[in-house]
Amino acid sequence: MKKWVWILMSVTVIAVITIAGVYINSIYINRRKPTGISGNELLLNMIRQGDPRWYKSGKYWVREQYTENLYFNGNEVKGVVLHHTAAAGSAEDVANVMCRPGHKVSCHVVIDKDGTRYVLAEPTDITWHAGYSKLGNRFKANEFTIGIEFHGNTLEAPLTEAQIESAIEYLKPIIKQYKIPAENIVTHQMIRDAYREAVPSNKKAWPKVDITPEEYERVLKALKEAEVI
Repeated sequence: MKKWVWILMSVTVIAVITIAGVYINSIYINRRKPTGISGNELLLNMIRQGDPRWYKSGKYWVREQYTENLYFNGNEVKGVVLHHTAAAGSAEDVANVMCRPGHKVSCHVVIDKDGTRYVLAEPTDITWHAGYSKLGNRFKANEFTIGIEFHGNTLEAPLTEAQIESAIEYLKPIIKQYKIPAENIVTHQMIRDAYREAVPSNKKAWPKVDITPEEYERVLKALKEAEVI
């Protein structure tokens, strides 16, 4: 038998086996998956279950991916600053960039639109999320606040319910442990505006556009309804 015939037969057999495998796998997924979960979601869950960096906390997946762009310990944990990423790419991309050695910006957690959390630091670590800032009568908010980044741009689309629920899940034990008052849960824009008002001579403190007042109020309302604040 000619060589090209063997090659053609081999390719055909491989193609048939591959198609059959995909078909059988799709049947298996569709029969075994919980109601309301797509095959893609189930596959993602299976992948994450096999990766030790991932675990389920309540309803949402969490990946601990600690950054070196911080100061270990020293955070007094007196407040929470809410941000939106307003960045291209995925939430995972944002987390990866913040973990890149030498990067000048970091936060404690990035929350994706499906509620997935990328935890980059312990609450007691000082991350670099606030910059020029003033909260209450104190400057340098990095030293005493938790930085939360919601993936997306609230000027273009609101936070998802999953993002807010995941934020509450993350914040509840922190707020309770450190007794953070409601007035110390703020947005980046709020603490930047307060700084600019207090130090108008600093031309490096550019105006900061961040989470909209409407979305900020949604988060506060959800925290109150969950009896967190």
